[in-house]
Amino acid sequence: MSTYGKKEKVCATCIYWKGSRFVDFSFITARNKEGKCGNEEGFYNICTIQGSRCSNWKGFSSGK
Repeated sequence: MSTYGKKEKVCATCIYWKGSRFVDFSFITARNKEGKCGNEEGFYNICTIQGSRCSNWKGFSSGK
C-alpha cells in the first residue's frame, strides 16, 4: 500500500483509476499496485501502476 496527497498527479489519485484505494480528506491510500484506467481519452482499459502519470489526470476535487 502507498499513500499519496490528493493533489499528487498519479494514477492512484485520479478519478479515472479503477484500482482499489481508500480516500480520506487529504490523502488517498492505494490498496493495489495496479488498476485499469477508465479515461476514454487516456490509457483506457490499460493496466497502470498506482504511481504512473499521464496528461489526462483529473483529481477528486477542484482544489479550491
